[in-house]
Amino acid sequence: MVEEIKASWDTNAFFTPDVIDDIHIKSQLGRYRMRGMALIKKNSNI
Repeated sequence: MVEEIKASWDTNAFFTPDVIDDIHIKSQLGRYRMRGMALIKKNSNI
């Protein structure tokens, strides 16, 4: 099963294997880059 999942990652149409590896490494470290300042917003008081 793990081999099937890994094989699907290797043939991703959007990301290269290098990008996928980078995502996995950063997820294991708990760090990743957030692009843009639109992600930093106050919560609305609805």
